[in-house]
Amino acid sequence: MLPCDYREKGWFKHQNHYCNKRNARCSWLRWAWCKGIIFALLAAFAFIYFAYGIVQAWQNAEDRVAIRQERVKQVAQMNTQLKQMARINLTVTAYSPHKEKTDSTPLITAFQKPVKTGIIAISRDLERLYGWKRGDIIELEGLGVFEVGDRMNRRWTKRVDIFHWFAYDAREFGVKNVRGWKIDA
Repeated sequence: MLPCDYREKGWFKHQNHYCNKRNARCSWLRWAWCKGIIFALLAAFAFIYFAYGIVQAWQNAEDRVAIRQERVKQVAQMNTQLKQMARINLTVTAYSPHKEKTDSTPLITAFQKPVKTGIIAISRDLERLYGWKRGDIIELEGLGVFEVGDRMNRRWTKRVDIFHWFAYDAREFGVKNVRGWKIDA
């Protein structure tokens, strides 16, 4: 073909060759160029999408940790409140200050305070499980209100000893099963 008649027949110069608009090679080159642009756009979109997803995942993880810590605090507070309100079935006995029934210092409690009327000794499991401690006010159903002022031996569980000055009163009291609970002051 002569170089002068390519314009008359609808040919145009494309890069370093002459081609027809219907030329498959030229269409393929255009399609390849378009595919490159499409691929670059898709790759950029995918990168942005996944990078955003990773950032969101990190933020969500931090939020989840904060939410979980808040829930743990709420559950701990609820457990504390439930333990304080819990009505516990207890075995109640009485004790008096005699060296035979206590240690060598019968008038001093396990908390290093002098004994007095109206105190009770509690078993160690009540301290551990229900959070009862020295100075707490405990109501024993049908018996009255007492202050925690002493601690019992490790061998006793779910047990309370009411202090009496005289052994006769302690023996007369006997053993009773009652419900007890902590009173908020």
